[in-house]
Amino acid sequence: MKKILMSVAMLAFVGAAVVGATTAYFSDTETSTGNTITAGSLDLKLNGYNGEPVSAVVVIEDMKPSQTWYSGPITLEVFDNPGRLYKHIVRDGCGGMTCSSGDITEPECVAEGGTWMVDPVEYCHGAVGIDYLPEVTWFDLEVWVGNPDNAVSGQDAPMCEADDLTEDCWDVLIEDGDALIDDTGIFGSPVDYVLSKWIYLGTYGYPQMTNKIVIRQSFHMDGPLAGNEYQGDTCTFNEEFMVLQTNAPHPDPLYVPLQNVTLDSINVGDSDSVSMEAHDAQGWLDYVQGDYGGQDGGESIAMVWGDGGVCDVNNDDATFELDAGTETATTLTLRHYDGVSDDSFDVYVNGTLVGSYANQNSTESPSHWYTTDFSVNYTGNATIEIVATGPAGGYCAYHQDPDYYGQVALNWAKITN
Repeated sequence: MKKILMSVAMLAFVGAAVVGATTAYFSDTETSTGNTITAGSLDLKLNGYNGEPVSAVVVIEDMKPSQTWYSGPITLEVFDNPGRLYKHIVRDGCGGMTCSSGDITEPECVAEGGTWMVDPVEYCHGAVGIDYLPEVTWFDLEVWVGNPDNAVSGQDAPMCEADDLTEDCWDVLIEDGDALIDDTGIFGSPVDYVLSKWIYLGTYGYPQMTNKIVIRQSFHMDGPLAGNEYQGDTCTFNEEFMVLQTNAPHPDPLYVPLQNVTLDSINVGDSDSVSMEAHDAQGWLDYVQGDYGGQDGGESIAMVWGDGGVCDVNNDDATFELDAGTETATTLTLRHYDGVSDDSFDVYVNGTLVGSYANQNSTESPSHWYTTDFSVNYTGNATIEIVATGPAGGYCAYHQDPDYYGQVALNWAKITN
């Protein structure tokens, strides 16, 4: 027993020595003072107004079937932080869609199943009272591409070509006639379908800068559906515009388009442009010389190859980012040049090869700008990498003050769902 107690005592002593030894290290402590946590800010202006009622952005009078009427340009500005922009037409509650028959005419009375009386005064007797214009009115939403201060509306305003996002034109976000189809195959009204649903306009605004978007809406009464029963009818409604921080979920209910829409796009051009900086474009060669393949209609372009006057495997790629948000991007579209040099390239999304373009032209054939689609499948933000795969042509590293010619030119890129 005495030997056991001594053994326990010795173990305790050794254990204490080991524990005590763990504190025998050099150490030093420094203090950081004045640390703070400050919440960021996100602000939205509508037509230059902030926090105050804004007058009607849609005023349409004397609308008739088969005629299209446009709202004026609607300006939205995001401040302080990037944010996702949305709009919706209010259906219910305060400011919700409210329709009335207004002054009833004789043709309207008859079309609504009534009898037009003339004695002792003219009035309609027994009409049903059909006045819900959203059932027979088509809806269209467009985004201005280019300088927002140049935005114009009206019938003659310039529309962007389907494969050419040139500056200063309207690009369709929701197509006129993009309607809900029910189980019977009957088209529902686009206005009635979008009521109360938040329409995603895109992500705008970046740190240390503001960003402005201009949209417009058009409405027209469907010719076959809108008859005399809608004469003189009036609907009033509110429209609401909202900005959410980029990692917030989409608001509910969300408008789900029945056709492909642009989720994000970049105008490839000067490296210090808003679009290039906003999409973290890296490795591009600005091109400012002459008429490069027609310059795709005079647009700013940039080159994958030739940055710094070097055309080798160490600088044969350039990147940018495109954000699909919570939607799923299924198509990446590139507007690119194919000239006398070999302008072949591979396309990678987050490091995965998704497609290739093989040079179509030669020194004997004309040069062209092409629009090429690549299948993708991603949500959220992705890095798009373009890698030149053809041999460097004689002009790739050719210098003409102040820049180099480069090779593999792009004008723009976009993703759709």
